Amino acid sequence: MDAKSTGIRGDERAYGATAAIRIVESVDGMTAGFHKAPWDVLERMSTRITNEIPEITRVVYDITHKPPATIEWE
Repeated sequence: MDAKSTGIRGDERAYGATAAIRIVESVDGMTAGFHKAPWDVLERMSTRITNEIPEITRVVYDITHKPPATIEWE
């Protein structure tokens, strides 16, 4: 999927990619739960990603367990 996200760069509308952050905890790799990361850590990650990679206009935090999701995002 090559969907674009709308954002703002300076005073202009920008269309860019979405980056997903997914932090999981797993003992065996067969199942995994999402890690409850502190909001301030997620905020710093999002700010750095969007400031340092101009092609990215949106950052999302994936909280899906495995299963139903897989650990890698395809």
